[in-house]
Amino acid sequence: MTDPMPRFAADKIERLVADEFEAFSRQVLDFEVARRHINGRVDGPPAQFVPDGGMDLAVTVVAPPRISTADFPHAITEDRPIVTGFSCKGGQNAVPTLKKDSRQKQAPVEVLRSGGSFVGLLSRRLAPAALDKLAKELTNIFARRLSVEPETLSGRVRVYDANHLAAFCWWHPFHFDKFTESQLGVDRLPHLFTLQEWGSQLQEQRGLPPFVSDSPRKDAIEGISGLLARTSQEPAVAWVNGPPGVGKSRVVQEAVKQAKGESRTWVAQDFEQGRRALQDTDVAKFAD
Repeated sequence: MTDPMPRFAADKIERLVADEFEAFSRQVLDFEVARRHINGRVDGPPAQFVPDGGMDLAVTVVAPPRISTADFPHAITEDRPIVTGFSCKGGQNAVPTLKKDSRQKQAPVEVLRSGGSFVGLLSRRLAPAALDKLAKELTNIFARRLSVEPETLSGRVRVYDANHLAAFCWWHPFHFDKFTESQLGVDRLPHLFTLQEWGSQLQEQRGLPPFVSDSPRKDAIEGISGLLARTSQEPAVAWVNGPPGVGKSRVVQEAVKQAKGESRTWVAQDFEQGRRALQDTDVAKFAD
């Protein structure tokens, strides 16, 4: 798989420290769990590990996913029902701090003892060989603490660095809160919304009914999908017009979903906003 040009480079993630990186990680995990899993959830650490037992976040998966890791590039969570503890380390000392917590903190050990997994998220960039070496080192640390062979923990101790997280944020239709975006230096298009923002607004305002297909809707979806297929060469604009309540929003969402074009789609809520965006912004630079 070849990654396209990211919205922001991994070096921007390296700017995040401590609570900033934990907030970033929480938003990434919230997105993946909501998009990929059925009734999954992201929590803070269990009460017995507060204020700091070596685990910042916990992801609980209770059912097979709606989207498997094979179809979800750069997935961080697992497909199988499991509890995974996450330790989010930002700043220059992210790696040594993760190692220290693995040696001393109780939360990762308890999660692994109960059959769960442990994942370290780093704001630092590591070479692939260094990342593999770190994961093996942590596996050996936990094996000693649990008095088991390292092979027993195979695949249950993982580490993802800033390169992986940056790739995740490119491939998926992801939107951070404004503070995190300012820390990352994420480019925004004025007057336009990401597909995720727009969908959230629609859900809050009037809900999103199930999609019902018919001949006119199929024709509209084919037209929008064809337009998205051509955006790898140059930006394109579609103006979807019609009476209120006929299902324009659902058709657009379904077409973009089928074409897997979420990360390349921006939405204007009215014609004037779209016109100003095209007039005031070099939209082409967002098509890389």
